[in-house]
Amino acid sequence: MFEIGFTELVLIAIVALIVVGPERLPGAIRTASLWIGRAKRSFNQVKTEIEKEINADEIRRQLHNESILADLANAKKKADSLVSETRKNLDGINAEVNSVLKSEEAKLAASNAESDAVREAATIPTPAAPVFNPATIDEDYEEPPVASMPESAELPKTAPKPPVEDFYNNPSVGLIQLKGGVFSAAPVPESDADQPRKE
Repeated sequence: MFEIGFTELVLIAIVALIVVGPERLPGAIRTASLWIGRAKRSFNQVKTEIEKEINADEIRRQLHNESILADLANAKKKADSLVSETRKNLDGINAEVNSVLKSEEAKLAASNAESDAVREAATIPTPAAPVFNPATIDEDYEEPPVASMPESAELPKTAPKPPVEDFYNNPSVGLIQLKGGVFSAAPVPESDADQPRKE
């Protein structure tokens, strides 16, 4: 530890013999070795306690890290399960939307086919107009037959339109009022109806 050689030990023993004396030298050696032993033991105890504390801290740190890693693993599992459930829900919604879209497209195609069929049935082919050919002027020209209506068919009856009041050309007699930008005759109050009109 201190790298003391044999010559140094001999020198220390000679100095101790001179200072302490030959009678008390064995007791002094015994006391010194006792104190050196106690110092070594206390030093070793402190050393072992420090090593235990250091190891305990490392163990605590390791346990703490392991608990954090376990919590992270649990959180990751929960997040993965949530992502998978969300993905399943989105896939289900996507399939449902696609099926609704396909059914609506089929309905639209069917309604378009029906409307095309109705439109084709509603169109009546008109006969082609006769083409004027100057070479056939001398020939007898026959007019194409005119489609006549059956006698039992009646023309649709429409309601007659009410007469339009024109204030500027046919001014009304009496009170006039303006409603919505149009002049019209105002109703006569009952008190004025009994009195003769002044012109």
